[in-house]
Amino acid sequence: MFLLLILKFLICGLTSETFRTILSVSETFRKTLPAIQRKLTSHPMTATLKDVARQSGYSVTTVSRALNGHDDVNEETRSRIRAAAEALDYSPNLNARQLQTRRAQSLGFIIPAEAQRLKEPFFMEFLSAVASEAAQHDYSILLSAHAPDAQEEDAYRHLAQSGRIGGMILMRARRHDPRVAMLTGLNIPCALFGRTGRDDGCAWIDVDGQAGVHAAAQHLLALGHSRIGHILGPDQYHFVGERQAGYASALAAARVPLEPDLIITVEHMTERDGYAATRRLLELGRPPSALIAVTDLVAMGAMRAVQDAGLRVGKDVAVVGFDGLSLTAYTSPPLTTVAQPTEEIGRKLVAMAVAQIAGDESFPKNELLIPRLIVRESSTGDQSKGQVLL
Repeated sequence: MFLLLILKFLICGLTSETFRTILSVSETFRKTLPAIQRKLTSHPMTATLKDVARQSGYSVTTVSRALNGHDDVNEETRSRIRAAAEALDYSPNLNARQLQTRRAQSLGFIIPAEAQRLKEPFFMEFLSAVASEAAQHDYSILLSAHAPDAQEEDAYRHLAQSGRIGGMILMRARRHDPRVAMLTGLNIPCALFGRTGRDDGCAWIDVDGQAGVHAAAQHLLALGHSRIGHILGPDQYHFVGERQAGYASALAAARVPLEPDLIITVEHMTERDGYAATRRLLELGRPPSALIAVTDLVAMGAMRAVQDAGLRVGKDVAVVGFDGLSLTAYTSPPLTTVAQPTEEIGRKLVAMAVAQIAGDESFPKNELLIPRLIVRESSTGDQSKGQVLL
């Protein structure tokens, strides 16, 4: 407008008094512009969940659940959050639509399209916990699979770039996990079950496998076993090294030499793998009198191999698993196991992912949980009633 007036002055020959008036108005506007800008920025047009969280003193996750009517938020907290939202003129529906345009209300989860993985009880228990918790946050789980011979990283990249997910849940962390590097590079929030052993920017929850296997080995040593076999999974998984360290530390503490021929690595961590590994161990000149398996499924295969060899599980050969599957209480005999809190892990991973998507920086980035050793007949040979030692 000011330039138009100057042009009019030049074209039409306005008087000098008129031109000075125009300059005076322009100078006044220039001086008052910063005040106008401060006024506008002090009252933003649209409040966000972060603003409500800051105003109320609660986390973004708690604010979101309170405003969405979830019953796990008490009424006093809900009232304070609603008061803060009203003071800021926060519009939940508007902000939900804005959030939807930035991040889809789904969490991605990819599994290999392998029959044994899809049938794993641990996987199904874990996925059930993840899906249940996601529903509590009004999120869905987008389950995808990649063919066994396909590049796993490509499957993750395709889903991450599809625009259909806001974050991803990962399991079975590797020592050098390309999935994590790729997702963090794409700025996709992720929550990992397990550790990579590196600070690579992905939130994680893990179980202290070293402490768990150490307790299992101590239990067997206390029962009088000195030749304890250890069936491990592939070395690429970080948890395998942790559990092997627990086995070694328990033997060292008891001054029992570690014998490499008692340690066997299996590829797929299935019942069939456990059966084959146990047959090999039992064929040794001095076979072990006890076994610690990397998973409960491997331990079940081990028990079958012991029985097929004409031996008694718990009396002739003690067997301990790792996972704490619900079905281990009903095997024959009931299986001693290092139990990890699968349901709690699934819930916390979802909460971590949702918090990252919402920008809640107060949420913990990692957590290490302590497992429990549940003692049953497979290691003691008697009618143990699920005694918890850890």
